[in-house]
Amino acid sequence: ANYKERFGFAHLAEDEGALASVWKAQYEEIIPRHLGQLQQQLDASATGWLAGTQGPSIADFFWVPSLMALQKGRSGDADVLKAFPRLEALVGRF
Repeated sequence: ANYKERFGFAHLAEDEGALASVWKAQYEEIIPRHLGQLQQQLDASATGWLAGTQGPSIADFFWVPSLMALQKGRSGDADVLKAFPRLEALVGRF
């Protein structure tokens, strides 16, 4: 919902209700769905790293800072990762 005009969503700047619904969907549906998919990737790993490598890969170094930001409340809910214990464990490995 940032940079609305840049990405063709200028109408959201004019309609506060629409903007609120975008944020609500992002925090309540989109982020949890993506975290679920990320946890599935981790569940498929025999090593506990996202790419199934023996040590952390670029995938882990990419995702862990974002997961840490979510733990600090970036999504508006600092507990969002509690539903994804394997992702919390991944963050704990760093």
